[in-house]
Amino acid sequence: MQTLEHLKKEIDSTRNLYSVVKSMKALASVNIHQFQNVVHALSGYSQTIEMGFQAVLKVQPDIYGNLEAIQTNPSMPQGLIVFGTEQGLCGQINQQTLQYTVEKLQEFQSQQIVSKIMVLGTHLGSMFSGEKIVLDKCLAQPNSPQGISKTVQTLIMHLEEWQSNHQVQQVFLIFNHPLSTSSYQIQYKQILPFNFEWVQQLRNKTWPTNQIPRYHLPTDELVQALIREYIFVSLAKALADSLASENISRMLTMQRAEENISNQLKILQDRHNNARQSMINEELLDIVSGYQILTRRSPEKQEVSP
Repeated sequence: MQTLEHLKKEIDSTRNLYSVVKSMKALASVNIHQFQNVVHALSGYSQTIEMGFQAVLKVQPDIYGNLEAIQTNPSMPQGLIVFGTEQGLCGQINQQTLQYTVEKLQEFQSQQIVSKIMVLGTHLGSMFSGEKIVLDKCLAQPNSPQGISKTVQTLIMHLEEWQSNHQVQQVFLIFNHPLSTSSYQIQYKQILPFNFEWVQQLRNKTWPTNQIPRYHLPTDELVQALIREYIFVSLAKALADSLASENISRMLTMQRAEENISNQLKILQDRHNNARQSMINEELLDIVSGYQILTRRSPEKQEVSP
């Protein structure tokens, strides 16, 4: 049977762990809102870029006419950017992302498509190494919204290297997208070349006003600038979504841990109370037994005395 001192130490240790878990849960909740605010801001900027493409398509409808041919060419190498987590204690999100990516790679291999893989998140990157999947790059995830821009710039630099050295023209993203503050879903998105159906929708979409915007830059120069901004905002949104999803998963994990620790604390407290009560009962029994012995001896002493 555990002693009272040992039980008290266990209760104190469990309470400290409960406090840490509760703090991590609160921090994850704060981070979720921060990264979702980033996604909201980027969505407005993304809409502006989309309208820029739409304006160009209104003037030159056939400027992206070769997109369908590019997308259906199986001989072109493909780039895959996978967003994971930098740290652990975030549930099954990395395992789910790894499993989904492995399935996609198997599809590519069945079609004899060469793939270059880049992973964001060293924790997920180590899991790829365990599966003996060769990574082209493994980059660290930022730990705050302020680090998103710098990380995206690094990603773009590696994308340009893929395009110049390995002729990669098709690039896909695998990341997790928050559905609410308590759930997320894995996403598979093509960012290069533009999705042909998306371009068709922009081409057929009605302009919100009666006047189409005019531009003075050469069309090619304007299109290249829009493409750069489109890639930047697509990567930034995927990264912010991934970071928000990571914190959702961590918050849910901490919530389950909080419930388990709370239950364990109750069990330990009950054991402590029972052990303390048993000790009190033993002491009371000792007192009662001692009193009974003394009361039995007292009459004998009275008879012997003169």
